[in-house]
Amino acid sequence: MKKNHFLIIATAIITIAIGCKKEVASVIESTNDFSEKEQFAQALSIAVHESEALRAFIKTEALKEFDKDYDVFYPYVRDLEIANGKTFRDYMLDNLSELELARIEQALPLLNISVPDWEWLDAFSINSWDTSDADVVVGFSSSSKSHRVYYKGQAVDELSVGMFPANPTIIVKENERMKVVSPATRSEQALYDFADEAFRPEPVTRRDPPEITYYYPVANPGSNLVDTTEFQQSFPEVVAAWKEYGTDPFGAQRRLVYYGIHSGENEGTLNPHIKENILAIRLIGIGCMDDNDIDSRLRDHTFYDQGIPASDMEALINAVWNSGQLEIMLYATTVDSSGNKVVINEKVIPVHAKKLFDISKIERRYWHKTWFTRKEYLYIGRYADLTPKWYYLEYPVRFEHWEPTSESSYITVHAYEKDGSSTTTVTETVKDNDGITLSYTGGQYTFTFNSPNTYTERTVNYTITQGSDDLYWTNMNFNDYIITGEQDGKYSLKVYSTGYLEFILVPEDC
Repeated sequence: MKKNHFLIIATAIITIAIGCKKEVASVIESTNDFSEKEQFAQALSIAVHESEALRAFIKTEALKEFDKDYDVFYPYVRDLEIANGKTFRDYMLDNLSELELARIEQALPLLNISVPDWEWLDAFSINSWDTSDADVVVGFSSSSKSHRVYYKGQAVDELSVGMFPANPTIIVKENERMKVVSPATRSEQALYDFADEAFRPEPVTRRDPPEITYYYPVANPGSNLVDTTEFQQSFPEVVAAWKEYGTDPFGAQRRLVYYGIHSGENEGTLNPHIKENILAIRLIGIGCMDDNDIDSRLRDHTFYDQGIPASDMEALINAVWNSGQLEIMLYATTVDSSGNKVVINEKVIPVHAKKLFDISKIERRYWHKTWFTRKEYLYIGRYADLTPKWYYLEYPVRFEHWEPTSESSYITVHAYEKDGSSTTTVTETVKDNDGITLSYTGGQYTFTFNSPNTYTERTVNYTITQGSDDLYWTNMNFNDYIITGEQDGKYSLKVYSTGYLEFILVPEDC
C-alpha cells in the first residue's frame, strides 16, 4: 500500500500575499493552460484554508451521501448559504472572477467535490476529518497518471494513481453518478437526475454491509514458567526447598518451607507465618461469561460513529468487550482432627475477561443508512476466536494459615464464578491421602511417609451464591511439588486444574 504524506509547503510559498481578491485572481489568470477542474481546485484550496465554515459545510454535505458516495454536487449547493449570508459560490468568487467562475460552471455542468474514505487503506477518511484544522489539500481528477495538488492556491505535490494521502484531501471531479437532463439556458437552470437507479437513495434504513476482518497474532498466552531471579527474590524459601529436594517423591518441598526439615531429617518446628498464595489463574471455559451487564463478556454489538484505526489494537479490544467484571472464587477448605471444616480461603478475584483471554480476530462492519444520515461502524468479537492466557495477579490471594499437623494434609479448592445474591449449600465427598503422618513431641514435628498410601473419605459442605457458575474442584496435597523443573533461567511451577480453571499455588513466609 502506498501513501503520500504531503510535505509542509516551503516558506516562500507560505509568505505569498493572498490578502486581496485582485492579487489572487492575477495568480490564477496567469495560468491559462489550466483545465477548468484544476483552476477550480486551485481556487477551492484557498477558500477551504481560509474558512472553517466552508470545510464543515463540505464534510456535512458529503456525509449525506446523496448519491451513495461522499460527494458534494456543486450545482445543488452553489447557492446554499454557509455563513453570514455567504453562499458556496460567494466563497469561490473570493478567489475567481465572475467571468472565470461562469466559464468553469458552463464547461463542467457535473462539477463535484469528493471527500475520500480511505480508512481501509490506513489513510485519510472523511469520518476522521477534523474540520477545525485548516491544512487541507485539493486535487482534481484527470486522465493522466498524476496531477498536481494545491494548498492555499499553490501546487505543492504530485498525486499519482495508487497514492492515498494520510492528510485531509478533497478531490474536484465530474460526478459520474449524475446526468444532465436539461441543459441550462439564459432563463432556466439545468435539470439533473441520477445516471442510474442504482445511485438513487434507497428508502431502506440499512442494507447488507461489507465486512472487514482484522487478524491479530495472539499475544503471549503466558505459562507456568517464571524467571528464576525474580522468583528467588519473592519466594526464597521455595527456591531453597527446590534446590534441596528437587523432585524427590519422598522429599516434600513443603517440609523445608513449613517446618525447616532438611534432607535426611524427620523433625522440625512449624513456621506459623507460612501461607499459601494463589499466584496466577487461567480460565479454560467461557461458560461463566453470562449474558448480563455484570459479568465481563463480549458485546453483542456496539455502533460507533467513527471508525477505529486498525493500528489501535487497545481501542478495538475495548470495542468488543463490555465493562463488567468476572468474580472468580477459589473456596479452599481442609478439616481439623475432629473432622470439622476449616475454611482457609473464600476471597474473590475480580478480573476483566480481556485479562484472561486474547482475541485473534475482530470483525468490522459498516452500515450504510439513508442519504440524509451518516454511516455507523459495528465491531464484533466471537467466543470461538478467544484464546485462554495466564493472568498473574497483581496482589496474590493469600490463604489463611494451614497447619498440616493438626489439620488434614489435603486442601480442597472449589472454584466458581460468583453471580447473584442468594446462597445455597453444596456438599462434596473427597478422599484424603494418608500417605503422610505428622506427630508432635517436645515442640518438634516428626514426619512419617506411609507405603502403600491409604485414603480417608470426608464430606465437605460449603456455601456458594445462588446462580454462580460452578468451575468444579481439585485437591492440593502437602506432598505436591511447588517447583517441578528448571531450564533456561525459568522455574516450572506446579499447576492445579479443576477442568475449567487452572491456578498456581505457592507458599510464602508472610
